[in-house]
Amino acid sequence: MIELLSYSKRIYRRLIAQGIAPLWIVCAIILYGCQNHEELAIYEVDLDNPEVVIINPDSIVWLETSDSSLIYDVSNIERLGETLIVQSRHFVKRFGPDGSFKGNMTKKGDAPADFIYFGNMWVADSVYHLYDATTHLTKKYLEDGTYIGYEALNYTPTQVFEPEEIYDAGEMGVFYLNRFMGVPPYRTLFSYAPDYATEPIAVAGRERCDGITTYNRVFVDSAARRLLYWEPVRDTLFVADASGVRPLMKIDFGKHSVPAEITAPNGTYERFSALDKLGMNDYAYPMRFFQVADGKIYFFVPAGRNGYICCLDEATGKGKATRFTPPEGSSLLPQLFYKIEGNRVMLSVIDEKKPEDNPGLFMFPLSLIAVP
Repeated sequence: MIELLSYSKRIYRRLIAQGIAPLWIVCAIILYGCQNHEELAIYEVDLDNPEVVIINPDSIVWLETSDSSLIYDVSNIERLGETLIVQSRHFVKRFGPDGSFKGNMTKKGDAPADFIYFGNMWVADSVYHLYDATTHLTKKYLEDGTYIGYEALNYTPTQVFEPEEIYDAGEMGVFYLNRFMGVPPYRTLFSYAPDYATEPIAVAGRERCDGITTYNRVFVDSAARRLLYWEPVRDTLFVADASGVRPLMKIDFGKHSVPAEITAPNGTYERFSALDKLGMNDYAYPMRFFQVADGKIYFFVPAGRNGYICCLDEATGKGKATRFTPPEGSSLLPQLFYKIEGNRVMLSVIDEKKPEDNPGLFMFPLSLIAVP
């Protein structure tokens, strides 16, 4: 405190000499220095001693494989009525609850019902929404794939606002994840407005500094009135609201943690390049598909050939990893995607002996992966 006061006096004398220092500046310096800045919470997750869940073949809903229904990996799933809307990169297909193929929801193209660049998707008011980041139109469809029109942005994209994805957070307002500009000065990562009719403003705290994109980078945690945001090859989970973007927690995987010198660079490409130079490894990355259920945070992370769904309990500070493994002699393998629906979870799996077939969805209760 004595050193801080001495430093404050030196600053004050310098500003007085320049004729620009009222007393409140010194007070602000002292008060700032005396604050107890909270350290970032660290959650430890032990991947070497996880809970183990055997993938039950009888609990898998296989997505029908045909020439018209073929997809890659699962990027996202939304449920509309009795229909599973499955996004696989730039494909959007409709499947029944038993996995039967029901047709396309929409497709990439130039027709009015098509999209050019997939931004993100959501279901609201019994209508499927897809935001096209090129046309800046939100396309709308009924459960059977009928196209019913679009909504345009109320404000023209500018140097500070051009959404790549839109997140309607209900009473919290609307958050826009901005596109990469290419050259500095960069846009802020998010823009925000209390509703669609209000002009968005920049959300401080983080910039969009590269053009690398991954699906499902944001989760709207309505109960906690916040957004969760994550980046590839980072050990940090971020939280966003109208006041800004800031780190929420650091996740420590022990010997499986990616070294700090690799996670530190701002550029995603730089982080991946540094990681690639290490060659084959069993580091835990990338953390993806963060979700919240019953007040706990969940995410998926691979390490080597193993896949884990991890659970973090903010109330207790505890973490838990659950590894999914096939039955003995089976060629089933978990993929990255999973989704929590109420008290059950669907995890995307493939059969390595049938590489041409669509993935399946392994269904299991949420209690299997939750921190006790």
